[in-house]
Amino acid sequence: MNLDFIAKLIDLVERSKVSELELSEGENRVRIVKRANGSAALQGAPVTQAAPALIAPRLDTSPVAGSITRHEIRAGFPGTFYRAPAPDQPPYAVVGASVEEGRQLAILEAMKTMNPVEADLAGIIREIAVDDATAVEAGTLLFVIEPSA
Repeated sequence: MNLDFIAKLIDLVERSKVSELELSEGENRVRIVKRANGSAALQGAPVTQAAPALIAPRLDTSPVAGSITRHEIRAGFPGTFYRAPAPDQPPYAVVGASVEEGRQLAILEAMKTMNPVEADLAGIIREIAVDDATAVEAGTLLFVIEPSA
């Protein structure tokens, strides 16, 4: 990976609300984690599987309705968002559905690789922000989940 590109990613994470970013290229993996003081730390290691298909900031306290908290699941990289495993199959998730941590919610296809988008906490899906078969950019809001109490 190009070191100038990595430096730009670190700067981007430091200036954004994103708390963590992971990127893989071949057998190289870079993980940038924002510290409590706002600075970013770089971690690297070989990778043996596809990178996660999402960036999920920690709980956001902005209200959805009253005092309810919201948790956003965002695309981790550009790709095509699919709600179902195939056009003739039912969607993985629907608004109002209760989901457990680790449950697959959608697919994000990038470079002919199907990457699962999974819930990283238990809760109720309050919004699906992207239409099926839509091209998305890194950071695009995909789901809003109301965390379980």
